[in-house]
Amino acid sequence: MDERDYKAMNKDLSNLPEVDPSKVMKLQEGTDQVKSKKIKLDNYHYHEMLDRLHVVMSMIDDHLQQHPVAKIETDIKDLISEAQDKLHEAYQVTGNKY
Repeated sequence: MDERDYKAMNKDLSNLPEVDPSKVMKLQEGTDQVKSKKIKLDNYHYHEMLDRLHVVMSMIDDHLQQHPVAKIETDIKDLISEAQDKLHEAYQVTGNKY
């Protein structure tokens, strides 16, 4: 990144239009909006989920579990490992449905 990139990131955002909260679609589980938009899952959806889970698990391993803090601080390492175990479980469940 060069100086122009940093300036662009820190640009004044005051000229952005205000968002009217009443016009923002809010989808929450269990609402009629979600129920009326049932998605028919196909094999590609499951394949895509497997891929995304793999990407996240790889990032956790590369950037968290291999970090010096996680290697020394066992309480932190254990929490990260628990999260990784749950993602692995989700990967296995998804794969069994694929």
